[in-house]
Amino acid sequence: MDLFPALLAIIISGFAGGIFSFGYKAIVQLKQRTGPFIFLYGLTYTIFAAVGILLIGGVSADPIVWLFGVSHGVIMCMAILFYIRIIGKIRLSISWTIIQFSIFIPLVTSLLFFEKHLSPLSVSGTVLMLVAIIIFSFGKREHSSKPEGPPISLASWLLLFLSSLFSGMALTIPMVYMKAATTSQPLYLIFASGVGTLLCSLLFIQKEDWKYMKGDWKVVGVPSAMSLLQIMSWAFLMVGLLDLDGAVAYSLKGFIGLLCVYTVSFSFFRETVTRIEKIGILVSLGAILLMTVSLYTVAL
Repeated sequence: MDLFPALLAIIISGFAGGIFSFGYKAIVQLKQRTGPFIFLYGLTYTIFAAVGILLIGGVSADPIVWLFGVSHGVIMCMAILFYIRIIGKIRLSISWTIIQFSIFIPLVTSLLFFEKHLSPLSVSGTVLMLVAIIIFSFGKREHSSKPEGPPISLASWLLLFLSSLFSGMALTIPMVYMKAATTSQPLYLIFASGVGTLLCSLLFIQKEDWKYMKGDWKVVGVPSAMSLLQIMSWAFLMVGLLDLDGAVAYSLKGFIGLLCVYTVSFSFFRETVTRIEKIGILVSLGAILLMTVSLYTVAL
């Protein structure tokens, strides 16, 4: 069994998800309004997915696709909305690290309901990956030279928790769909997800937002880029889930996405690497090695 295509798909998914996260920094810098951003994100997400559907022909009438897809779009829309609400109130380095713990939901779901032949090596790799996330969080805390600012309100922590919760639920839906559907249709699921996101986004649009969007079409740049990266992340994740255990796939995706975030921060934004972050990188590499070895051990 050749697992290389599945591993490559998860790597691409992780990188796309990691680059996607930098869009939040752009939202802060450009001071984009929440309602227009959510709407334009949902609109461009749907358009990109529709182009893919047109290229392969037709629209799926499978009710399972629409049930899971629309639910996924609504949940993802809420996750993004909650996260936007706390940007600027909690440092991005801390908030994004906390969001990474959303992978616990698909990991636990996978381990409890779907995995029957999970080896000790893959379990050890998953544990190491989670340890690496914790180590990175301490490393980012050491990096911060800025004052803490005003105390973080309970409402902000609640929004961050809700964003992480909804992100975890959104991550879980593709895996459950792949297991429940007799014939998986990843691209159709993504299109239905875009429709769900777009419909949900209409709830947050106000009258003045239409004028805001018409007055400056440059505001479409960030949501368009983020929606395209998100589509890539979901599509390649589902491709990887065809041949990989959910626990392994989500662990690798979570680590690679996080490693991408820190790599870009260290190189592009000229941040330095602390000693504890070097330890985190080594632990992460160990996690990847264990999970990769476990995959090929099972395949043989």
